[in-house]
Amino acid sequence: MEEQTKYTKYIFNINGDYKTQFETYVNMLITSLRESDSSAISNRNVRAEEIKSLTDAYVRTVGERPEPKQLEHLADLMLYEELHDTHPDKMAREEYPIMSDHQLSRRHSGEVSMKVAEEYGVDRRNYKPPVRRKRTRKETWQIDKEAKSRNEERRKAYREFTRVQTVRKCVSSL
Repeated sequence: MEEQTKYTKYIFNINGDYKTQFETYVNMLITSLRESDSSAISNRNVRAEEIKSLTDAYVRTVGERPEPKQLEHLADLMLYEELHDTHPDKMAREEYPIMSDHQLSRRHSGEVSMKVAEEYGVDRRNYKPPVRRKRTRKETWQIDKEAKSRNEERRKAYREFTRVQTVRKCVSSL
């Protein structure tokens, strides 16, 4: 119980830099949890009381809420056990799991975007409308060359067919 009351007297100098004082108190709480082997600060209820007394003293003295960054540090301190649980099956084991930033980024890296879900069916076929690719200049040149040669052959065959020819007489015996 001695260590519990060790940090409960929080004094802020209004004329001085009270935000830095608050940050110092927050850092002191965080380091005491990391370095402490005793159950005083590692107990969640004790931590909650310390955080509450720190924020209440700050609001009473200064008259405004602490900065959001410092409140986030205090929230991380409060949820220390959940954020430092690295068990891979944490999401299935816990009723209300809380993921750390690293765990969340690792989870997002393995997920597939919704765009893929829109384009692929349950049968794993891609139902995305096909997109025609642009031909390269070489492909376009080759196609034009082949088309010109075919047109030349067709033109020759047409001229041969339409030029003046002798009339052949076909006599049919009826």
